Amino acid sequence: MNLKKILAGAALAGSLAVGTAGIASAEATSSAPAKPTQEQLCQRAQTVWQRLKTLDERARSHNQKLVAARDKAAAGGNTELVAKIDARLTRVRDLHERIVVRMKELHDKGQGSCEIAEPDTSAL
Repeated sequence: MNLKKILAGAALAGSLAVGTAGIASAEATSSAPAKPTQEQLCQRAQTVWQRLKTLDERARSHNQKLVAARDKAAAGGNTELVAKIDARLTRVRDLHERIVVRMKELHDKGQGSCEIAEPDTSAL
């Protein structure tokens, strides 16, 4: 019984020693990441710009479809459906506004260092 406790204690101490040595060696070999170059930053900004532009185009397309559906429902006298579509239109317009704000921020931040186009701020 005593021998089992001694062996278990030795195994635990050994595993802790190996574990802490592994952690210490991992900390010693890690280095600070390199700072991205201006070219890399501009490339990232262009990628984000393209994603935002795609989202904005999709929001505009969805808005047009919702307006057409709302007009059709209103012509048919379905007021309940018109109310639901109006609620969805509000959410799409809010999304569009947030996208335009983000695009404007990205444009302003890259002013002078990156070639980022001016966002289309026309309302939906």
